Amino acid sequence: PVQGDLFFNREQLVSKIERFLYHSNDTTIILYGQRRIGKTSLLRKIQEKILHKKGKVTLFDFQNKADFELPQLLTNFMKQIIVDLRLSGDINKEIEKQTNIEDYFINNFLPSITNQLHKDENIVFLFDEFEAIISNRNLDQTFFTELRGLGEKGSVIYLTVSGESLFELSFHDQNVLSSPFFNNLAQTWLGVLKPEEA
Repeated sequence: PVQGDLFFNREQLVSKIERFLYHSNDTTIILYGQRRIGKTSLLRKIQEKILHKKGKVTLFDFQNKADFELPQLLTNFMKQIIVDLRLSGDINKEIEKQTNIEDYFINNFLPSITNQLHKDENIVFLFDEFEAIISNRNLDQTFFTELRGLGEKGSVIYLTVSGESLFELSFHDQNVLSSPFFNNLAQTWLGVLKPEEA
């Protein structure tokens, strides 16, 4: 992925996504497009922009995690959050002690972060290769419902990137379209750069 000054000709889309993040009622944004079109680079640019504004953001890649059991997935996710938000490394030790990772994630770990947010402040979760998690047969609707619940509390916004649209993702799992995670959702197609833009 390209970053920094090497990232070019996506600024209009970046600005559009920033408006979604800060001035929209949508709590889930799906960005989709074919492979090697710059989706991961765009996520990193969004992360850079949010950090520049002193915001809270974490980038988590679902690639190679399509077969993860839920505890393994959440453990990896929490450890990435700890790194990205520069939280105390002691939390890793606390995670390792847990016998119910899902309960700890929902009722302890995330509240400890969201409770520190200022009024009207959100944490943004950037999810790369989102189609991998949709096709993960170890996860049921409870997982997405709980993610959705965090968004409804007004403290979490999701920006996901995928090689497929929401409709196409539904072919992996027929319950996708009915999942509450995808309520209040905005979709944006990331197309190929025009010759004059490249």
